[in-house]
Amino acid sequence: MRYLVAIDGSEQSFEAVRALAYLSPCERAILLHALELPKPAYPMMVPEAAQDLYRIVERDMREEGQRLLDRVISILPEDVGPMEGRLEIGTPAEAIVSSAERERIELIVMGARGLSPAKEIIFGSVSHRVATYAPCAVLTVPAPMAPLRKVLLAVEGREDADTAIRFFMNTPFRHPVEVAVLAVLPLSQSRWIERTDALRNMMLRSAHRFVEDVAARLSKAQCCAIPVTKVGTPAAAILQHAEELQPDLIMIGSHTGTSVSRFLLGSVSHKILHASRRPVLTLR
Repeated sequence: MRYLVAIDGSEQSFEAVRALAYLSPCERAILLHALELPKPAYPMMVPEAAQDLYRIVERDMREEGQRLLDRVISILPEDVGPMEGRLEIGTPAEAIVSSAERERIELIVMGARGLSPAKEIIFGSVSHRVATYAPCAVLTVPAPMAPLRKVLLAVEGREDADTAIRFFMNTPFRHPVEVAVLAVLPLSQSRWIERTDALRNMMLRSAHRFVEDVAARLSKAQCCAIPVTKVGTPAAAILQHAEELQPDLIMIGSHTGTSVSRFLLGSVSHKILHASRRPVLTLR
C-alpha cells in the first residue's frame, strides 16, 4: 500500500508515526509537513521590504520544517518501507488531501488533537477535514496506539462492507487481527416499528445475516471475524460497544453529503472521530 504520514510537530503526530509499527510495510510512503506561510501584509512597509521579510520567514519555516522531517525519519519504526520526506506550502488539510490525490495514496496516517465542540465549529479540525475530503482511507491517532489485536468494524450497508473487505484484502496490518463486525439498527427512532414486533424481529434477523456474511468474507482475508448486531443511535451504539469490547482500533465508513449538511449535522464518522480516544480508521 501507499501511505502518506502527515506530521506537524505535535505529540499526536509523533504517535501517528509510531503507529506505523502496526501496519504492513508500505510499497511507498510520503512523510509530509505542510508549511502555512503568513501572507505578506505589511501596509506600513514598502513592497520590496515586505517581500524581503516574507522570504526570510519562508526560509526560516522551511529550515525548521526540514529539521522536523529529519527528526521524524530518525525515529521511524523498523521495516516500514521506503519513506520520502516532503515539505508542501499550503494549509495543512488542503496540502494533505491534494498530495494524497496527486500521489494516489491508499492510506493517510495522522495525529488528531482534541478540540472542544465550540472550537471545532469555529476553527474546524484538520483531521476531520482530511477524513471528510480525502480520496482514501484515513487513520487518525489521538493517543498512543496499542498493538493491533482487536478491531471494531462498523458497517452500515453493502457499500461499507465491500470497501472494508477490499481494504483488508490489501493486508494493511502487520499481524492478523480479531474483527468484531458491527451493524446498528436505528429502530428506536421509529415508534411504529417498535410497536410491530414481527417487523422489528425480521429486520434484526436480516441485519444479523448481513454481518454474518461480512464476517465470513473477512475470514478469507486472514481475519477472525465475529458478527454483532445492536439497536440504537448509530454513533452512540458504536461508542458504547467500543467501551465494552475495548478494541485497539475503530474502523468506520465515511459517508459524505453536501458541505452544508456536514457542517450542520455532522456524520456518524465525524461523531466517532470527535468522541473516541482510540485510533479511528475511516474507510473510503
